Amino acid sequence: MFLDEKDSYSLRAVRQALSIAAALVTEGGKFERAQIILPYAFHLDGFSDELLRRYQEKFLQRWRSDDRFFKSFQRFGLPLCHKGAEKLIYDSLGLSPGTPLSDAHVRRAVIAAALVPLRQNVGSCFATAPAILIQEEQLDRFLLDLYDLLTTGRMRRVIAGKECSVPLSLSWGGKEGDLALLKAWEFTLASYSEIKMEFSRWNLYVSLGLHPSEKGGIGEVVYRLIEEKLKSANEKLQEYGEEYNLAIDQVRMVESMLSNVDTQAEARRLKAEYQARYYHLQACRELVEDFQERAKRFANFFSYLTQQYDRKFPEYFQEIYDPEMAGLQPDAYEDSPAGFRLVYKHGRADASIWSVVRTPEDYIRSLVDFFTLSEASIVHGCESEVEKGLAAEITTTVIQHVRSEEFLKSAVARSKKMGRTPWAYVSGGTMETLVKTYFAKEAPLHQESRKAENPLDLCLFLLETLKSLPPKITNAFVKDKGKSMLMQSPTHAFLLKPGITPFSAGWQDRGFTYTWVRDNFLIPMQEFYERHMPKESKLSDAELFQSLPFVSRSQCQAVLQELLSPWKVTPTLPKNLPSQLTALDVKNLAKLHLQDITDDVHGLIAERARAIGFAPRILTFADTNWLHFYFAFIVNPRTKKLELWRVDRTGTVGAPMTSWNDLFPGKDVPWTVYVDTADYS
Repeated sequence: MFLDEKDSYSLRAVRQALSIAAALVTEGGKFERAQIILPYAFHLDGFSDELLRRYQEKFLQRWRSDDRFFKSFQRFGLPLCHKGAEKLIYDSLGLSPGTPLSDAHVRRAVIAAALVPLRQNVGSCFATAPAILIQEEQLDRFLLDLYDLLTTGRMRRVIAGKECSVPLSLSWGGKEGDLALLKAWEFTLASYSEIKMEFSRWNLYVSLGLHPSEKGGIGEVVYRLIEEKLKSANEKLQEYGEEYNLAIDQVRMVESMLSNVDTQAEARRLKAEYQARYYHLQACRELVEDFQERAKRFANFFSYLTQQYDRKFPEYFQEIYDPEMAGLQPDAYEDSPAGFRLVYKHGRADASIWSVVRTPEDYIRSLVDFFTLSEASIVHGCESEVEKGLAAEITTTVIQHVRSEEFLKSAVARSKKMGRTPWAYVSGGTMETLVKTYFAKEAPLHQESRKAENPLDLCLFLLETLKSLPPKITNAFVKDKGKSMLMQSPTHAFLLKPGITPFSAGWQDRGFTYTWVRDNFLIPMQEFYERHMPKESKLSDAELFQSLPFVSRSQCQAVLQELLSPWKVTPTLPKNLPSQLTALDVKNLAKLHLQDITDDVHGLIAERARAIGFAPRILTFADTNWLHFYFAFIVNPRTKKLELWRVDRTGTVGAPMTSWNDLFPGKDVPWTVYVDTADYS
């Protein structure tokens, strides 16, 4: 049921968004502001459809009432920054390649990107969680990002005077049901999770092998060349030093002979000889001093050169997120490592001309270009002609070495020790780095952490953390139940939803936290399962959760009547009912009676079932990022213990997070809540 609902929900979300966008923007690119009635179609497995309806209705209300918001879409149009951005518009709207692109197409794609709720489909939780928050709660910022990406080809932030730019991701996954422009924005954002202001150090000293001891590395070749120059200079220094000392002796000898001269002619001869000896002495001194200076500069040149490369490397290289390295995971609910890839920037700020390094050939080509282009500025920074000549000679030597088979083999071997290639690597991504960079924050994010021993420990930690927050933060969650906080488990980043009931009642209660959980949740659910659990059952825990309590055919009419009583509907039973029905069967029968009467049938029936004791209570507390699941604390029907589950929006069906529950005891990595929403707003 989960996977069917997931796929159909994605398709409905995208198709409906495109339909609305087409209604809001005419073929000529003009905007329509008339009220649009969102279509409603009941789907028995469409648990998430109400979220989509609410999300799109929120956009449309603002479209109609907020003039500034409405007019902000007028800035979107042609021309776009490059062909890659144009292709994203084609892919978003499903246009055939021969269709001439227009302002209307660009505006429809942008509106559709704002109308499709973002969900995670690759191992990018570190980016998807904050991206969902931005799209849901900071739509103006989201639209500004799209404008920058489509017009400049990059996303740019300045932190403490340093610019952090990442190029528009031209990869969006290509999955049917996703909107290309929206996913491209998410994957562009993901590059901020691993952006390194000191990236050059890793690449120079590991991949390039800049340290002289790295066999086959650039450092070995450069150091050897400088050592040869230094050795030659020292040999010349010794040679000219000896000649200089001899010249001193010769000058002193002539001086002595001049002091004892007998004739005028002899004096003239000795003076001429003295002059010649003295000039030779001066020449020897200059040669000694020259090679002393050469030796000194040669000895210091390796350090100067590496500093220059270290300074220039970030101008030419950067790492960006590459979703194609991770692969899609439609059946997995554990995060996969994320892929990051090297890009060559050509020393240019225009991200549209940056080149992605995908192959060894790309890597070598980019390095050759880097050393060639950086030569001029390095030579210009040299103080002497000797250094300038050495810099030019080193560049030639380095380029020759980079093109050699020995260098590539050594670079790959060095990088392999670090679990990567010289041009790509896999990482879990860092949400805090992304958030700090995206929101241009220098200080660490405010957070509360705990190493949870079990699900109950985690539940208490969350409730107590929220209790301790100042009213200026918690009042926002009382006012807006959909508002989010960023949160991390040891393996996953997602969105805490403090305003969801009855979880919100737990942290608003001023009493002892454990007592509230015990009396309002643990004991009532243990008693619920004691009453309704069959003596023997081969059903899984997930099947029991959605099936209890079982209802006989004779009881079905009465239960349906009670479920539907708020709507004053008299239920009719279909023929050939089985002798025993599950709770899910009965709730589905009730939904069929309401499908033409009210919206959000799934949510209303689920809420009514819990109110009359026909469904287990749950503590839903977070959005998973996944399509479309929430995290909830649930009492396991079989063990009667509190566990962490994923459930649908209404809490009707779910499944235990088995691997997560197994990781609780003794897990070294804590759970973290980023408690100050001002850090990411």
